[in-house]
Amino acid sequence: MKFGARSTALEIVADHNLLGYNVIVTGGATGIGIETVRALASKGAFVIIATRDVEKAEQTAMKLRKETGNLYIEASFLDLSSLASVDSFVKRFLMRNKPLHILINNAGIAYAPLSYTHDGFESQFATNHIGHFALTMGLLPALIQAKAARVIVLS
Repeated sequence: MKFGARSTALEIVADHNLLGYNVIVTGGATGIGIETVRALASKGAFVIIATRDVEKAEQTAMKLRKETGNLYIEASFLDLSSLASVDSFVKRFLMRNKPLHILINNAGIAYAPLSYTHDGFESQFATNHIGHFALTMGLLPALIQAKAARVIVLS
């Protein structure tokens, strides 16, 4: 199949079976993150929605469980503007001792007023770049364990 600007996430995964795949989608409770989670879950993947707003993510997960029939969608707290939060998320995931097949770094903020994180970084740069870098590097053992993992970074 040929993909283009109007291709949907469901079209892209149509010929794939993701049973047994573990996936993390940052910012998976809004925008294209929801569509990403929907597409991956519809093909059987275990998907973690990593987000600051766990209540909203849990509502999204509940809706997508019903829509896709995949019960393996969960919400987990992750604040990418905080290195302590990233470290906590990484530790929680690594404690599962499971491979991470796909990491989708989707979350981001834009047009934020000038502010600084607890770690001293400008908030937009911290959230969109430093947080995702720290997350990816922290999850490296699980990505390596998957043998042919994929890391997708949206901008």
